[in-house]
Amino acid sequence: MPEGATSPEMSDSPDDSANSDRKRGVRALRSALAEKRVSMLFGTFVAQNVLRLASNLVLTRLLAPEAFGVVGVLMSINYVLQMLTDIGYSAFLIRSPEAHQPRFLNVVWTIRLLRSVVLTVFMLIFAGAFAAAFNKPELETPIRAVSFFFIGEALRSLQPIMAQRARRVSYISVIELACFIVQTAATIAAAFFIRSFWAIIIGMYVGVAAQIIFSYVAYPGGFHRIEFDRKIGGELWRFARVVAASSTITIFLNQADKIFIGRTLDLNQFGLYMLAANLTAAAYSLIRSYVNRILFPHYAEIWRTTPEQLNKIYYAARRKVTIPLAFLLGGGVGGGHLAVRILFDDRYLPAGVFVSWLCVPLLFALATYPAEQLMIVRGRIRSTLEANIVRFLWIVVAAPAGYHFFGIIGLVAAFAFMEAVPALYWWRRLAVAGVADLREEAYPFAAAALGAAIGFGLDRLVDYLIAAGTIPSF
Repeated sequence: MPEGATSPEMSDSPDDSANSDRKRGVRALRSALAEKRVSMLFGTFVAQNVLRLASNLVLTRLLAPEAFGVVGVLMSINYVLQMLTDIGYSAFLIRSPEAHQPRFLNVVWTIRLLRSVVLTVFMLIFAGAFAAAFNKPELETPIRAVSFFFIGEALRSLQPIMAQRARRVSYISVIELACFIVQTAATIAAAFFIRSFWAIIIGMYVGVAAQIIFSYVAYPGGFHRIEFDRKIGGELWRFARVVAASSTITIFLNQADKIFIGRTLDLNQFGLYMLAANLTAAAYSLIRSYVNRILFPHYAEIWRTTPEQLNKIYYAARRKVTIPLAFLLGGGVGGGHLAVRILFDDRYLPAGVFVSWLCVPLLFALATYPAEQLMIVRGRIRSTLEANIVRFLWIVVAAPAGYHFFGIIGLVAAFAFMEAVPALYWWRRLAVAGVADLREEAYPFAAAALGAAIGFGLDRLVDYLIAAGTIPSF
């Protein structure tokens, strides 16, 4: 038999046949979804958040608000450590012309894995100090319990990022929905037996395990192996230097409110704030997914092929999505209290005011996030750092003043308008680049104003009808 030939017995083996069928099935699924990027992104988002809402409805009846406060502290610590060591490998791989090479991917995967091992060890050692920083010494053991999330996340394949680079948004969204279903089912099942925050932690670990498995089974490319390359590592470091500086400021911007409120309030009250944050996180996730998975790869592809067209398609690429989202976020601003009243029992009603405030920065993010990605594609990575400095200066002035005059709500309001100031910065950057169009920028805010008026009107109407005895309190 010639070298390299395959015998009939080998080619017809059950393992080879099953493997071939699996690969054909994955290819068929990718092909079927390839032309439905935006619709599938929103379809899976709706499905995921219906499940998230159903899960919250169940969990808020099985668990006390304290459970959400505990998990909020744990995830805040996790986020801080992630951002302190952020190297921006996702954007690095999407932007780099060499990212398709296996060795390149292996080196980046190795660097990410080593970083995660260091973070896990660090969190294990300093769990007591983190618990003391939040004035919650009873959380030392839970903090150690979640430290292995870092390693679990690093074990995932990089192929989902490469699929994002290739703009296979719909396929990625379906896989993520499958992982979320697994995690949600595990969390609810655990909560039935363990009526504490440990149920949520168990569900999160199951979700991480599902992500690892799907990242290798559902995407082509096989397993990574540990490899080192000084040139590739140096290239990543040069890219990461600005990202790391920007991420350090982002930590303060995103977590200062949670850290302060977590120290000031008891776990029950902090749980109300975190429940509101979880509700608005759905909108944040959609905005980030849309910008990072659709707009950024699209802008990057245009920049690589026909850069002269990039400025022309900037608003056209985002218009159909940002205006409807702005309307919905406006509804959240005006009707946050009504949303909480509809979804949860009376114990959670104070979370309504937090929902309203937390929708405000997301509204401005519809303008700032796409502008940031456009500038990154154009190679102006430092602009992200500059925008974060603007945010930092705003918080340094507004947060103490807000807290001094209005307490916790004043602090929340200061953070709510944190995106408004950098919006001015990004509009200036767009103007210098010859892209800015004030009419296009005004459309989402007009839609948000309409949504806020409707949301506020419905909230007042429901309160009036309940007070008049026309409808029962709910």
